[in-house]
Amino acid sequence: MPPTPDRARSTALLVVAWPIAEGDIAGLCERLQAIITARAASVVICDVQALPASCRTIEALARLQLTARRADATIHLQRVSPALRELIDFAGLADVLPTTTAAIS
Repeated sequence: MPPTPDRARSTALLVVAWPIAEGDIAGLCERLQAIITARAASVVICDVQALPASCRTIEALARLQLTARRADATIHLQRVSPALRELIDFAGLADVLPTTTAAIS
């Protein structure tokens, strides 16, 4: 089903304000799904300033993107540290995990 006109314009914000522990990924994906559903969002800006450059962070972000795409949405990363951007590039996920400078009001 094509997105409704409102959905095409809807943007939401997800702030990940702590380093991700091993058991946090499923809960983050559930939280993202709830945000997409509640806001009818097609784009979710994911603020990742607090996240370290680690394999667990890369795994979590990739799983969040997969969750978003399954819901006909996408995530865009905001406030990505240079170290995390470098790791994303090294992992070959730059096209999968795009960044944005857009602000959510």
